[in-house]
Amino acid sequence: MAEQKSIHILLIDGSASDCSIFISLIHQIKGAYYKVSSITDQAKAHEVLKKSSAGTEMIDIVLLGDLEEINAIDFLVEFVEQINQIPVILLAKNRFDHDLRRKARNRGAAGFMLKSCANAFQLETTIEFAIEHVQQREKLRQLSITDHLTRLFNRLEMERRLKLE
Repeated sequence: MAEQKSIHILLIDGSASDCSIFISLIHQIKGAYYKVSSITDQAKAHEVLKKSSAGTEMIDIVLLGDLEEINAIDFLVEFVEQINQIPVILLAKNRFDHDLRRKARNRGAAGFMLKSCANAFQLETTIEFAIEHVQQREKLRQLSITDHLTRLFNRLEMERRLKLE
């Protein structure tokens, strides 16, 4: 029997009670092993995400709610470059807001959930879609910077990389 890969979820939310609710929902998901770390402090969240972008801490997905000092969208904007390859699901408060959902997508969120409507099935589905979304985005990025025939960088990517040196 093949060993099942664990998925490390980083739950960032200023509300300890919301963290415990989502941890409970994650533990209700059958068929996958999730390791969950929760953070309610902005400084600690910064530290963990920096470690992840440096490759010293592995995070597979981030569930992001509001922190006391900063809202989720602003936090997402601040860390979009560092967490570009990590799917982020924005956890919104108790109302559906089309504008907030659009902002989250435009800022790089791979998923969006209402805290008040969350259940284990919806969370599992949103996690799966978010992971797939980031994988597809990376495939598209690779296609856009490489030559289809030779698999070498295309001219535009070569020029961009030369400017960086």
